[in-house]
Amino acid sequence: MLVRELEVADADTVTEPLAVQPLEVQPLELSESIDSSLSEASVNAKSAAQRWADWRVTLHFHRADVYLGVAILVAAVALLWPAASSPRQPSLGLVDRALIALGIAEAPAPVVHLQGDPGIEVWVDPHHALYYCPGEEQYGKTPEGRFTSQRAAEMDSFEPAGRTACE
Repeated sequence: MLVRELEVADADTVTEPLAVQPLEVQPLELSESIDSSLSEASVNAKSAAQRWADWRVTLHFHRADVYLGVAILVAAVALLWPAASSPRQPSLGLVDRALIALGIAEAPAPVVHLQGDPGIEVWVDPHHALYYCPGEEQYGKTPEGRFTSQRAAEMDSFEPAGRTACE
């Protein structure tokens, strides 16, 4: 029931609150003249439309759950997808892994792929873990560096400064 507040028009006149009566709604009666088969078809169609509307409302309320599920799936695929450039570790058998985990055996040394002429003399910079080929600007000039063969530098995990091995 709605009630208006008192309104003051002038200082002398005060109006009374108005009361609003609610409307009564009567349900519509279906006429008896409609064929029963037509009324059943309309009820079935109405229920199908109602079911469709209920499904859309349910989907609307659970849309965030669908988005969250898709985001979790994409994150899982991104984390588990093997990187194309990452080197593959040599696969060890179950017994070998168990022996390594228990400390009975040692893990195999990583495979070093030697590049260039292994006998050429290079300058090794231990601070930057780089080696310089003859003719490069820093060859023989970095502090605490030393001369060694390219093979020994690569075995000690030094990288070529020019990103290519000495030829």
